Amino acid sequence: MGSDNSSNMKEAARNQADFSLEGKEDIAWIRVSPNQKVVAFGGSGIIRVYNPLDQQFIVELEGSCYQKLHNAQTTFAFSPDSKFLAYRWDDKVRVYNLEERRAEKEIKLDDGQRARTISFSPDG
Repeated sequence: MGSDNSSNMKEAARNQADFSLEGKEDIAWIRVSPNQKVVAFGGSGIIRVYNPLDQQFIVELEGSCYQKLHNAQTTFAFSPDSKFLAYRWDDKVRVYNLEERRAEKEIKLDDGQRARTISFSPDG
């Protein structure tokens, strides 16, 4: 089953002649979801989540004004089940529900703290 998804993504990538990041902000991070169905690109305070099989961007998550103004890298991670994307937004970590396409949770960090990396535990 895993190899079928991988084969489908490779085939979609080969057939995707129109996909281009030209004109997009600088890309600092690229992550493939654990289920290998979507790809997330991050940089310049913006994260874009793309489905290569549908050839559609699923969501564009903007960081704070500070992150965009200072071209700050936005760190992010997929949950192990690929249903959520957690990302940094100033002094918060936001969790976005990719299936329902909505914000799920916002976690405020202690004063002066910034998330440098984000990860999920293996069990989510």
